[in-house]
Amino acid sequence: MVAEQVGARLCVIGGVRYHQDEELIHAQQGYVVEVLRPDMPEPDVLDPTEISRKRVSVDARVINDGTLNQLNLLASKLLTDIRAGSLQAQYQAHAF
Repeated sequence: MVAEQVGARLCVIGGVRYHQDEELIHAQQGYVVEVLRPDMPEPDVLDPTEISRKRVSVDARVINDGTLNQLNLLASKLLTDIRAGSLQAQYQAHAF
């Protein structure tokens, strides 16, 4: 079911860890956006779900390396770009 058919214009799905999740999102004309926090330790690289997550193709990456205000500005820009069909490959919070 397309989210818009039930009145949703934007859905956020957290924890996309499997290729099947990515395929379902793309089948619904959605985007996979990875959020990275460079100041946080790497998740358990031996965990099967973390290994699978590395295989998910993303449409854009958000580098959360700035202030909360910068991240809010980045989120606004990301949403504007999604609506305009001009999603960039990477967004970096400290640049806002």
